Amino acid sequence: MGKVLIVSGLLAVIAVAVLVVVVGRVRAAGRRRALAAADRNRVVLERWFDLRPTDAERQLALNFLDEAFALGRIDQEDHARRVETVLKAETNRDAQSALNDLRPPDPS
Repeated sequence: MGKVLIVSGLLAVIAVAVLVVVVGRVRAAGRRRALAAADRNRVVLERWFDLRPTDAERQLALNFLDEAFALGRIDQEDHARRVETVLKAETNRDAQSALNDLRPPDPS
């Protein structure tokens, strides 16, 4: 009976050790996938910044400026200057430069 308990105990320890290794590998694989997805998203975003803005993208930026003005976050002169920047923007990066300091802080 004592040998059975010892063997059962050893099997339980081995099972826990295997489980710890498997869980660790699954978590590591998940982290690698998340990092790879973040890298892909960064590449896509960088490419987008270098594209010419569409009419819809310009309109979204203008709507954002209108809202900031309505909330009192920028004054009329600043609003007019930023609108001109968005309308003259050659790339999305140029258009976004008029909005960067108006964005809420990143929650992460």
